[in-house]
Amino acid sequence: MKTLDMYFRRDHPPVIKFPASPAVYAFYLLVELRYESFDISTARHRKYPISDKREFFIHLTIFCILQLLPQTPIIKAFGVLFSIWLIWNAMNFLLKYPNSKPLFGPIYRAPSLSAFWTDTWHNAYTSPIRTLGYRPMRKLFGPAGGVVGGFAVMAVFHVWALAPYVSPEGLGRVAAFFMVNAVGSVIDYWIWGTRDGWVRGLVSWGFEVFWAQWTVQKCDIPDGLFAIDFKNICRVR
Repeated sequence: MKTLDMYFRRDHPPVIKFPASPAVYAFYLLVELRYESFDISTARHRKYPISDKREFFIHLTIFCILQLLPQTPIIKAFGVLFSIWLIWNAMNFLLKYPNSKPLFGPIYRAPSLSAFWTDTWHNAYTSPIRTLGYRPMRKLFGPAGGVVGGFAVMAVFHVWALAPYVSPEGLGRVAAFFMVNAVGSVIDYWIWGTRDGWVRGLVSWGFEVFWAQWTVQKCDIPDGLFAIDFKNICRVR
């Protein structure tokens, strides 16, 4: 995705914010997912302060509680959500710069469907999604088409990444999950715009939970950490 992003930006490549040799310039292009050192930085500036360590502890606590509950599809869906948040943030603690902006927002503070995808969930792939999906579709079909195009790129990427591990039916549900979220995000913003409220939050979370639990049912996800056979986890058949 980064290579394709750079290919389509080849006529107007990102400009680094400090003097650098070609080797250093290429190094920063290679290692930064959000291009934090460049004029096209996609790292988000939060409207409210976030403590990475405090939020990690809160999300880890919630994840551990989820593991103790009966592993219904809804609980498993939340387990997947929080595990992704924790794994990516753990890597971010090791790889980020001292002044890097938070990668995620707090899941429990997401006020709406569109805010969840634009402000809460990670933005590591924002630049290639904009380049490969959002901008081309926006030119053809306007802002709503751009949103659908961006989600379509995410759907293709996740299906490709999960193909070795998930059944064809599960992959179909993964693709459907992203596309219904595209439509849902457009409708959510069309109805409420930038206004938040409990009705919007309830509708958004009900929508997200329904499609998330529907998706995980066909993705062969273990029934929590306690159901994983760690001794044989690397034994491939």
